[in-house]
Amino acid sequence: MFDKYRQKLGSLLNKVIQEKHADMFESIDLENFWDEGSDKCEPLTNELIRFTQAELGYKLPDSYIYLMKNRNGGKPKNHCFVTKDFNTVYISHILGMSLTDPYALSGKFGSRFMIKEWGYPDTGVVICHSATRGHDAVFLDYSECGRNGEPKVVYIEQEANYRTTLLADSFEEFIKGLGCVDVEVLDTANTWFLKKCAEVYDGKLVVCKKGYEIDQCPKEVVIPDGVTVIDEEAFYQDKNIAKVVCPESVEVIGDRAFFLCENLEEVILPKTLKDRFKEIFSECTSLKCIDIPHGVTEIGEYTFSYCSALETVTIPDTVKKIENNVFMDCRSLRELYIPDSVEVINASVNIVGCDKLEKVRLPENVKFITTDDCGYTMFMECASLKELIVGDKSYSFYPGEIEAVEVEDYLSDEDIKAMLAIWCKGKKPYAVSDDAIARVKQTLAEY
Repeated sequence: MFDKYRQKLGSLLNKVIQEKHADMFESIDLENFWDEGSDKCEPLTNELIRFTQAELGYKLPDSYIYLMKNRNGGKPKNHCFVTKDFNTVYISHILGMSLTDPYALSGKFGSRFMIKEWGYPDTGVVICHSATRGHDAVFLDYSECGRNGEPKVVYIEQEANYRTTLLADSFEEFIKGLGCVDVEVLDTANTWFLKKCAEVYDGKLVVCKKGYEIDQCPKEVVIPDGVTVIDEEAFYQDKNIAKVVCPESVEVIGDRAFFLCENLEEVILPKTLKDRFKEIFSECTSLKCIDIPHGVTEIGEYTFSYCSALETVTIPDTVKKIENNVFMDCRSLRELYIPDSVEVINASVNIVGCDKLEKVRLPENVKFITTDDCGYTMFMECASLKELIVGDKSYSFYPGEIEAVEVEDYLSDEDIKAMLAIWCKGKKPYAVSDDAIARVKQTLAEY
Protein backbone atom coordinates (compact mmCIF):
# COMPACT_ATOMS: atom_id res chain seq x y z
CA MET A 1 0.00 0.00 0.00
CA PHE A 2 2.81 2.38 0.99
CA ASP A 3 4.77 1.53 -2.19
CA LYS A 4 1.73 2.26 -4.36
CA TYR A 5 1.25 5.61 -2.58
CA ARG A 6 4.94 6.48 -3.03
CA GLN A 7 4.82 5.64 -6.75
CA LYS A 8 1.73 7.80 -7.19
CA LEU A 9 3.36 10.65 -5.30
CA GLY A 10 6.53 10.30 -7.38
CA SER A 11 4.53 10.33 -10.61
CA LEU A 12 2.67 13.44 -9.47
CA LEU A 13 5.95 15.12 -8.51
CA ASN A 14 7.45 14.34 -11.91
CA LYS A 15 4.42 15.84 -13.61
CA VAL A 16 4.76 19.04 -11.54
CA ILE A 17 8.48 19.28 -12.37
CA GLN A 18 7.84 18.72 -16.08
CA GLU A 19 5.15 21.42 -16.13
CA LYS A 20 7.34 23.81 -14.13
CA HIS A 21 10.18 23.50 -16.63
CA ALA A 22 8.10 23.02 -19.79
CA ASP A 23 9.43 26.25 -21.27
CA MET A 24 13.05 25.32 -20.51
CA PHE A 25 13.90 24.12 -24.03
CA GLU A 26 10.96 25.61 -25.87
CA SER A 27 13.16 26.61 -28.83
CA ILE A 28 14.47 23.04 -29.25
CA ASP A 29 12.63 20.11 -30.81
CA LEU A 30 13.55 17.47 -28.22
CA GLU A 31 11.84 14.76 -30.30
CA ASN A 32 14.57 15.24 -32.93
CA PHE A 33 17.37 16.35 -30.62
CA TRP A 34 19.12 13.00 -30.21
CA ASP A 35 20.98 10.69 -32.56
CA GLU A 36 18.83 7.62 -31.97
CA GLY A 37 21.67 5.31 -32.96
CA SER A 38 23.82 6.40 -30.00
CA ASP A 39 23.94 4.63 -26.64
CA LYS A 40 21.73 5.73 -23.76
CA CYS A 41 21.21 4.73 -20.13
CA GLU A 42 18.12 3.22 -18.52
CA PRO A 43 15.05 5.47 -18.01
CA LEU A 44 15.62 8.08 -15.32
CA THR A 45 14.07 7.78 -11.87
CA ASN A 46 14.11 10.08 -8.85
CA GLU A 47 16.09 7.45 -6.94
CA LEU A 48 18.73 7.41 -9.70
CA ILE A 49 18.98 11.22 -9.59
CA ARG A 50 19.46 11.20 -5.81
CA PHE A 51 22.05 8.41 -6.03
CA THR A 52 24.05 10.18 -8.76
CA GLN A 53 24.08 13.53 -6.96
CA ALA A 54 25.18 11.83 -3.72
CA GLU A 55 27.99 9.98 -5.52
CA LEU A 56 29.23 13.11 -7.27
CA GLY A 57 28.71 15.49 -4.37
CA TYR A 58 27.02 18.11 -6.56
CA LYS A 59 23.42 19.17 -7.23
CA LEU A 60 22.86 18.69 -10.95
CA PRO A 61 21.16 21.52 -12.89
CA ASP A 62 17.38 21.30 -13.31
CA SER A 63 17.85 21.77 -17.07
CA TYR A 64 20.17 18.73 -17.24
CA ILE A 65 17.71 16.57 -15.27
CA TYR A 66 14.86 17.74 -17.51
CA LEU A 67 16.84 16.81 -20.63
CA MET A 68 17.78 13.39 -19.20
CA LYS A 69 14.11 12.68 -18.49
CA ASN A 70 13.57 13.17 -22.21
CA ARG A 71 16.40 10.70 -22.99
CA ASN A 72 19.01 9.55 -20.53
CA GLY A 73 22.23 10.46 -22.33
CA GLY A 74 23.52 9.96 -25.85
CA LYS A 75 24.89 11.92 -28.79
CA PRO A 76 22.89 14.97 -29.86
CA LYS A 77 22.41 15.54 -33.59
CA ASN A 78 23.70 19.08 -33.05
CA HIS A 79 27.06 18.24 -31.54
CA CYS A 80 29.18 21.38 -32.05
CA PHE A 81 29.54 24.57 -30.01
CA VAL A 82 31.27 27.76 -31.18
CA THR A 83 32.88 29.90 -28.48
CA LYS A 84 32.86 33.70 -28.32
CA ASP A 85 36.34 33.59 -29.89
CA PHE A 86 34.95 31.51 -32.77
CA ASN A 87 36.74 28.35 -31.81
CA THR A 88 34.74 25.14 -32.15
CA VAL A 89 34.15 22.44 -29.52
CA TYR A 90 32.89 19.05 -30.74
CA ILE A 91 31.19 16.71 -28.28
CA SER A 92 30.78 12.97 -28.75
CA HIS A 93 28.26 12.30 -26.00
CA ILE A 94 26.25 13.85 -23.16
CA LEU A 95 26.73 11.59 -20.16
CA GLY A 96 23.60 10.12 -18.59
CA MET A 97 22.86 8.65 -15.14
CA SER A 98 23.00 4.91 -14.44
CA LEU A 99 23.58 2.35 -11.71
CA THR A 100 25.15 -0.13 -14.13
CA ASP A 101 26.76 1.76 -17.05
CA PRO A 102 30.49 2.26 -16.24
CA TYR A 103 30.61 5.35 -18.52
CA ALA A 104 27.69 7.16 -16.89
CA LEU A 105 28.23 10.25 -14.69
CA SER A 106 28.81 8.25 -11.49
CA GLY A 107 30.14 5.13 -13.23
CA LYS A 108 33.55 3.48 -12.92
CA PHE A 109 34.84 5.47 -15.91
CA GLY A 110 32.61 8.51 -15.38
CA SER A 111 33.29 12.00 -14.05
CA ARG A 112 35.34 11.11 -10.96
CA PHE A 113 37.55 8.78 -13.02
CA MET A 114 38.22 11.45 -15.65
CA ILE A 115 39.19 14.05 -13.04
CA LYS A 116 41.51 11.70 -11.14
CA GLU A 117 43.01 9.88 -14.13
CA TRP A 118 43.81 12.96 -16.21
CA GLY A 119 44.54 15.50 -13.49
CA TYR A 120 41.67 17.91 -14.11
CA PRO A 121 40.94 20.60 -11.50
CA ASP A 122 38.38 19.15 -9.10
CA THR A 123 35.81 21.92 -9.50
CA GLY A 124 32.83 20.13 -10.97
CA VAL A 125 31.43 17.35 -13.12
CA VAL A 126 32.47 16.03 -16.54
CA ILE A 127 29.23 16.27 -18.53
CA CYS A 128 30.42 15.69 -22.14
CA HIS A 129 33.41 14.06 -23.77
CA SER A 130 35.21 15.90 -26.57
CA ALA A 131 35.13 14.42 -30.06
CA THR A 132 38.04 16.53 -31.25
CA ARG A 133 41.19 15.28 -29.56
CA GLY A 134 42.81 13.63 -26.56
CA HIS A 135 41.01 13.72 -23.24
CA ASP A 136 39.53 17.21 -23.48
CA ALA A 137 36.12 17.47 -21.83
CA VAL A 138 33.14 19.71 -21.15
CA PHE A 139 32.54 20.37 -17.45
CA LEU A 140 29.80 21.69 -15.21
CA ASP A 141 31.90 24.20 -13.27
CA TYR A 142 30.83 24.83 -9.66
CA SER A 143 33.90 26.86 -8.67
CA GLU A 144 31.92 30.12 -8.34
CA CYS A 145 28.43 28.92 -7.34
CA GLY A 146 29.26 26.16 -4.85
CA ARG A 147 28.12 22.54 -4.91
CA ASN A 148 24.41 23.39 -4.74
CA GLY A 149 24.41 26.37 -7.12
CA GLU A 150 23.84 26.79 -10.86
CA PRO A 151 27.11 25.78 -12.57
CA LYS A 152 28.60 27.31 -15.67
CA VAL A 153 29.66 25.13 -18.59
CA VAL A 154 33.36 25.20 -19.50
CA TYR A 155 35.67 23.39 -21.92
CA ILE A 156 38.94 22.16 -20.41
CA GLU A 157 41.81 21.12 -22.70
CA GLN A 158 43.89 18.50 -20.94
CA GLU A 159 46.59 18.58 -23.65
CA ALA A 160 46.90 22.38 -23.44
CA ASN A 161 47.85 22.54 -19.76
CA TYR A 162 44.16 22.45 -18.71
CA ARG A 163 43.30 25.66 -20.53
CA THR A 164 39.71 26.52 -19.61
CA THR A 165 37.22 28.25 -21.93
CA LEU A 166 33.80 29.46 -20.80
CA LEU A 167 31.10 28.07 -23.09
CA ALA A 168 27.88 29.12 -21.38
CA ASP A 169 26.55 30.51 -18.09
CA SER A 170 24.18 27.55 -17.69
CA PHE A 171 23.62 24.04 -19.04
CA GLU A 172 20.42 25.17 -20.75
CA GLU A 173 22.31 27.95 -22.57
CA PHE A 174 24.96 25.41 -23.61
CA ILE A 175 22.37 23.05 -25.10
CA LYS A 176 20.68 25.91 -26.96
CA GLY A 177 24.07 26.89 -28.43
CA LEU A 178 24.73 23.50 -30.01
CA GLY A 179 24.47 23.30 -33.79
CA CYS A 180 25.32 21.22 -36.86
CA VAL A 181 23.45 21.68 -40.14
CA ASP A 182 24.67 20.78 -43.62
CA VAL A 183 24.85 23.47 -46.28
CA GLU A 184 23.28 23.08 -49.72
CA VAL A 185 24.99 24.89 -52.61
CA LEU A 186 24.72 24.43 -56.35
CA ASP A 187 28.29 23.71 -57.41
CA THR A 188 29.07 19.99 -57.10
CA ALA A 189 32.63 20.34 -55.79
CA ASN A 190 31.62 23.02 -53.33
CA THR A 191 28.64 20.97 -52.18
CA TRP A 192 30.95 18.09 -51.32
CA PHE A 193 33.39 20.39 -49.57
CA LEU A 194 30.92 22.55 -47.65
CA LYS A 195 28.73 19.68 -46.53
CA LYS A 196 31.74 18.47 -44.60
CA CYS A 197 32.95 21.90 -43.52
CA ALA A 198 29.96 24.19 -43.00
CA GLU A 199 27.58 24.17 -40.08
CA VAL A 200 25.14 26.47 -38.33
CA TYR A 201 25.70 27.56 -34.76
CA ASP A 202 23.25 29.75 -32.94
CA GLY A 203 21.92 31.16 -36.21
CA LYS A 204 25.39 31.82 -37.67
CA LEU A 205 26.63 29.83 -40.63
CA VAL A 206 30.24 28.90 -40.04
CA VAL A 207 32.82 27.39 -42.38
CA CYS A 208 34.90 25.18 -40.14
CA LYS A 209 37.33 22.38 -40.98
CA LYS A 210 38.18 21.34 -37.41
CA GLY A 211 37.16 17.85 -36.45
CA TYR A 212 36.82 16.66 -40.04
CA GLU A 213 39.14 14.73 -42.34
CA ILE A 214 39.17 16.56 -45.67
CA ASP A 215 41.35 14.88 -48.29
CA GLN A 216 41.10 17.74 -50.77
CA CYS A 217 39.38 21.05 -51.44
CA PRO A 218 38.26 22.16 -54.89
CA LYS A 219 40.75 24.53 -56.52
CA GLU A 220 38.28 27.39 -56.25
CA VAL A 221 35.94 27.68 -53.25
CA VAL A 222 33.02 30.09 -53.48
CA ILE A 223 31.59 30.31 -49.98
CA PRO A 224 27.79 30.67 -50.18
CA ASP A 225 25.99 33.82 -49.13
CA GLY A 226 24.82 33.64 -45.52
CA VAL A 227 28.11 32.44 -44.04
CA THR A 228 29.05 34.90 -41.29
CA VAL A 229 32.18 33.28 -39.87
CA ILE A 230 35.20 31.54 -41.37
CA ASP A 231 36.46 29.66 -38.37
CA GLU A 232 39.96 29.36 -36.97
CA GLU A 233 42.16 27.13 -39.19
CA ALA A 234 39.26 26.60 -41.62
CA PHE A 235 41.56 25.93 -44.63
CA TYR A 236 44.73 25.23 -42.64
CA GLN A 237 47.57 23.75 -44.74
CA ASP A 238 45.36 22.86 -47.70
CA LYS A 239 47.54 22.20 -50.75
CA ASN A 240 44.87 22.36 -53.46
CA ILE A 241 42.99 25.57 -52.88
CA ALA A 242 44.02 28.41 -55.21
CA LYS A 243 41.15 30.90 -54.88
CA VAL A 244 38.57 31.74 -52.22
CA VAL A 245 35.63 34.06 -52.75
CA CYS A 246 33.93 35.27 -49.58
CA PRO A 247 30.37 36.66 -49.66
CA GLU A 248 29.43 40.01 -48.14
CA SER A 249 27.79 38.19 -45.23
CA VAL A 250 31.18 37.20 -43.72
CA GLU A 251 32.00 39.29 -40.62
CA VAL A 252 34.86 37.37 -38.99
CA ILE A 253 37.83 35.35 -40.22
CA GLY A 254 39.43 33.29 -37.47
CA ASP A 255 43.14 32.99 -36.69
CA ARG A 256 45.26 30.98 -39.17
CA ALA A 257 42.24 30.48 -41.45
CA PHE A 258 44.48 30.20 -44.57
CA PHE A 259 47.76 29.42 -42.81
CA LEU A 260 50.20 27.41 -44.98
CA CYS A 261 47.94 27.31 -48.05
CA GLU A 262 50.98 27.37 -50.29
CA ASN A 263 49.05 27.38 -53.61
CA LEU A 264 46.53 30.05 -52.63
CA GLU A 265 46.88 32.89 -55.16
CA GLU A 266 43.78 34.99 -54.60
CA VAL A 267 41.32 35.75 -51.80
CA ILE A 268 38.38 38.08 -52.34
CA LEU A 269 37.48 39.47 -48.93
CA PRO A 270 34.10 41.03 -48.10
CA LYS A 271 33.52 44.67 -47.17
CA THR A 272 31.62 43.42 -44.12
CA LEU A 273 34.72 42.09 -42.38
CA LYS A 274 35.30 43.35 -38.82
CA ASP A 275 37.79 43.40 -35.97
CA ARG A 276 41.26 41.90 -36.53
CA PHE A 277 43.50 39.54 -38.48
CA LYS A 278 46.03 37.15 -36.95
CA GLU A 279 48.28 34.76 -38.92
CA ILE A 280 45.49 34.50 -41.48
CA PHE A 281 47.76 34.40 -44.55
CA SER A 282 51.06 33.37 -42.97
CA GLU A 283 53.18 31.23 -45.34
CA CYS A 284 50.77 31.59 -48.26
CA THR A 285 53.73 31.62 -50.61
CA SER A 286 51.67 32.07 -53.83
CA LEU A 287 49.49 34.96 -52.66
CA LYS A 288 50.20 38.03 -54.82
CA CYS A 289 47.91 40.82 -53.63
CA ILE A 290 45.41 41.54 -50.89
CA ASP A 291 42.93 44.33 -50.18
CA ILE A 292 42.12 44.51 -46.48
CA PRO A 293 38.50 45.67 -46.17
CA HIS A 294 37.27 48.68 -44.22
CA GLY A 295 36.14 47.56 -40.81
CA VAL A 296 39.34 45.71 -39.89
CA THR A 297 40.88 47.53 -36.92
CA GLU A 298 44.01 45.48 -36.21
CA ILE A 299 46.48 43.53 -38.31
CA GLY A 300 47.63 40.85 -35.89
CA GLU A 301 51.01 39.19 -35.66
CA TYR A 302 52.35 37.06 -38.56
CA THR A 303 49.40 38.02 -40.82
CA PHE A 304 51.55 38.15 -44.01
CA SER A 305 54.78 36.60 -42.75
CA TYR A 306 56.65 34.51 -45.38
CA CYS A 307 54.25 35.54 -48.16
CA SER A 308 57.15 35.56 -50.59
CA ALA A 309 55.04 36.32 -53.71
CA LEU A 310 53.07 39.18 -52.16
CA GLU A 311 53.42 42.30 -54.31
CA THR A 312 50.74 44.70 -53.01
CA VAL A 313 48.83 45.19 -49.76
CA THR A 314 46.09 47.78 -49.33
CA ILE A 315 45.55 48.84 -45.72
CA PRO A 316 42.30 50.74 -45.00
CA ASP A 317 42.02 53.80 -42.79
CA THR A 318 40.12 51.82 -40.15
CA VAL A 319 43.25 49.99 -39.01
CA LYS A 320 44.63 51.35 -35.73
CA LYS A 321 47.32 48.83 -34.81
CA ILE A 322 49.85 46.68 -36.66
CA GLU A 323 51.35 43.92 -34.55
CA ASN A 324 54.81 42.32 -34.78
CA ASN A 325 56.07 40.02 -37.56
CA VAL A 326 53.33 41.15 -39.97
CA PHE A 327 55.56 41.85 -43.01
CA MET A 328 58.39 39.41 -42.40
CA ASP A 329 60.02 37.96 -45.55
CA CYS A 330 57.55 39.52 -47.98
CA ARG A 331 60.25 39.34 -50.63
CA SER A 332 58.20 40.59 -53.59
CA LEU A 333 56.71 43.64 -51.87
CA ARG A 334 57.90 46.89 -53.51
CA GLU A 335 55.83 49.60 -51.78
CA LEU A 336 54.02 49.73 -48.46
CA TYR A 337 51.57 52.51 -47.55
CA ILE A 338 50.48 52.65 -43.92
CA PRO A 339 47.64 55.18 -43.40
CA ASP A 340 47.40 57.86 -40.72
CA SER A 341 44.72 55.87 -38.86
CA VAL A 342 47.44 53.52 -37.58
CA GLU A 343 48.32 54.65 -34.06
CA VAL A 344 50.68 51.84 -33.00
CA ILE A 345 53.22 49.72 -34.88
CA ASN A 346 55.03 46.90 -33.13
CA ALA A 347 58.57 47.28 -34.46
CA SER A 348 59.67 43.76 -33.51
CA VAL A 349 60.73 41.78 -36.60
CA ASN A 350 58.36 43.87 -38.71
CA ILE A 351 58.98 44.87 -42.33
CA VAL A 352 62.00 42.57 -42.34
CA GLY A 353 63.53 40.57 -45.17
CA CYS A 354 61.59 42.55 -47.80
CA ASP A 355 64.55 42.73 -50.13
CA LYS A 356 62.66 44.35 -53.06
CA LEU A 357 60.95 46.99 -50.93
CA GLU A 358 61.80 50.47 -52.28
CA LYS A 359 59.35 52.82 -50.58
CA VAL A 360 57.55 52.88 -47.20
CA ARG A 361 55.03 55.43 -45.98
CA LEU A 362 54.46 55.75 -42.21
CA PRO A 363 52.04 57.95 -40.23
CA GLU A 364 53.42 61.14 -38.68
CA ASN A 365 51.96 60.52 -35.21
CA VAL A 366 52.47 56.78 -34.96
CA LYS A 367 53.82 55.23 -31.74
CA PHE A 368 56.40 52.45 -32.03
CA ILE A 369 56.53 49.64 -29.50
CA THR A 370 58.73 46.56 -29.24
CA THR A 371 58.34 43.15 -27.65
CA ASP A 372 60.72 42.78 -24.72
CA ASP A 373 62.24 39.48 -25.84
CA CYS A 374 62.45 40.45 -29.49
CA GLY A 375 63.73 44.01 -29.74
CA TYR A 376 63.76 46.33 -32.75
CA THR A 377 64.56 44.77 -36.10
CA MET A 378 62.39 46.80 -38.47
CA PHE A 379 63.79 47.32 -42.01
CA MET A 380 66.49 44.67 -41.57
CA GLU A 381 67.45 42.98 -44.87
CA CYS A 382 65.52 45.58 -46.87
CA ALA A 383 68.47 46.31 -49.14
CA SER A 384 66.41 48.09 -51.83
CA LEU A 385 64.73 50.60 -49.51
CA LYS A 386 65.48 54.11 -50.75
CA GLU A 387 62.60 56.31 -49.59
CA LEU A 388 60.86 56.74 -46.26
CA ILE A 389 57.75 58.93 -46.33
CA VAL A 390 56.44 60.23 -43.03
CA GLY A 391 53.18 62.10 -43.33
CA ASP A 392 53.68 64.15 -46.51
CA LYS A 393 57.48 64.49 -46.29
CA SER A 394 59.96 62.28 -48.08
CA TYR A 395 63.37 61.21 -46.73
CA SER A 396 66.22 59.38 -48.43
CA PHE A 397 66.91 56.11 -46.69
CA TYR A 398 70.29 54.42 -46.39
CA PRO A 399 69.85 50.68 -46.07
CA GLY A 400 73.59 49.99 -46.22
CA GLU A 401 73.88 51.07 -42.60
CA ILE A 402 70.87 49.00 -41.58
CA GLU A 403 72.07 45.63 -42.75
CA ALA A 404 74.69 45.36 -40.04
CA VAL A 405 72.41 46.44 -37.22
CA GLU A 406 70.14 44.24 -35.16
CA VAL A 407 69.41 45.74 -31.77
CA GLU A 408 67.92 43.09 -29.48
CA ASP A 409 67.66 45.31 -26.41
CA TYR A 410 64.33 46.95 -25.61
CA LEU A 411 64.01 50.40 -27.21
CA SER A 412 61.55 53.14 -26.35
CA ASP A 413 59.39 54.92 -28.90
CA GLU A 414 61.82 57.87 -28.85
CA ASP A 415 64.79 55.54 -29.36
CA ILE A 416 63.20 54.00 -32.43
CA LYS A 417 62.44 57.43 -33.88
CA ALA A 418 66.03 58.47 -33.14
CA MET A 419 67.24 55.41 -35.03
CA LEU A 420 65.11 56.37 -38.02
CA ALA A 421 66.66 59.85 -37.89
CA ILE A 422 70.12 58.29 -38.03
CA TRP A 423 69.17 56.16 -41.03
CA CYS A 424 67.83 59.29 -42.73
CA LYS A 425 71.28 60.93 -42.36
CA GLY A 426 70.34 63.09 -39.38
CA LYS A 427 67.11 64.42 -40.85
CA LYS A 428 64.31 63.99 -38.35
CA PRO A 429 61.18 62.36 -39.78
CA TYR A 430 59.78 62.43 -36.24
CA ALA A 431 60.12 64.83 -33.31
CA VAL A 432 63.05 63.45 -31.32
CA SER A 433 65.75 64.96 -29.08
CA ASP A 434 69.43 65.22 -30.03
CA ASP A 435 70.27 63.39 -26.78
CA ALA A 436 68.19 60.42 -27.92
CA ILE A 437 69.99 60.37 -31.27
CA ALA A 438 73.39 60.46 -29.53
CA ARG A 439 72.39 57.69 -27.12
CA VAL A 440 71.17 55.43 -29.93
CA LYS A 441 74.34 56.14 -31.99
CA GLN A 442 76.37 54.95 -29.02
CA THR A 443 74.21 51.81 -28.74
CA LEU A 444 74.68 51.07 -32.45
CA ALA A 445 78.41 51.58 -32.17
CA GLU A 446 78.57 48.79 -29.60
CA TYR A 447 77.05 46.26 -32.02
